[in-house]
Amino acid sequence: MKNNTIISLVILIFSGFLSSAQEDSSLLGKWNLTLTENGEEVPSWLEIKKSGVSTLVGSYCYKFGSARPVSEITVNDGKFSFSVPNQWEPKGFDMQMMGMRDGDGIKGTLIFTDGSVYSWVGKRAPKLSYNENPKWGKEIKLFNGKDLKGWIALKENQWVVEDGVLKSPKPGSNLVSDQKFNDFRIKVEFRYPKGSNSGLYLRGRYEVQMTDDIGKEPSSVYF
Repeated sequence: MKNNTIISLVILIFSGFLSSAQEDSSLLGKWNLTLTENGEEVPSWLEIKKSGVSTLVGSYCYKFGSARPVSEITVNDGKFSFSVPNQWEPKGFDMQMMGMRDGDGIKGTLIFTDGSVYSWVGKRAPKLSYNENPKWGKEIKLFNGKDLKGWIALKENQWVVEDGVLKSPKPGSNLVSDQKFNDFRIKVEFRYPKGSNSGLYLRGRYEVQMTDDIGKEPSSVYF
């Protein structure tokens, strides 16, 4: 009887673990998020993966800055949550993310560093096909060296063109090209003042860092 009890207990524990693992696996992957902040929709993204057998970890990128590692994502009763420390946001609390599955997507709320609460929805990031021998089109210039034609400032514009150089004399709005591309190769020439920091976002997800880091040790947040 004792052995049967032990076997039954092991089966119950294993069944419970299997159910939890199956629930967690539905969250795995890369998610494109849309945050609604004060009536404005802004992009964000989240990646969830497993560390070991059952622990969920990941990376989270707010609407600006670099991807922050998430040391653990907690799942309870179909809902998940995690926190990330302040990066470039106003000082205050750690950002708190809470979410749940919503059909084929996910949805939830974000508590910002100042305590503001924003809603968000997410859908799986599409898998991009890779063509080993693409047929490149005719080369085009995205910047004409004269003005901001072909570019859109996301908010109030601070960008200017001087002597054929596109400049941002102070921190402010990002510029977005008004053209959209599939596969592409891009060549960028840039200058930066001493101690400055800027970057080039690709597909709204990955940033090519442009910063004055000469002499510093390599850092993963600069890639």
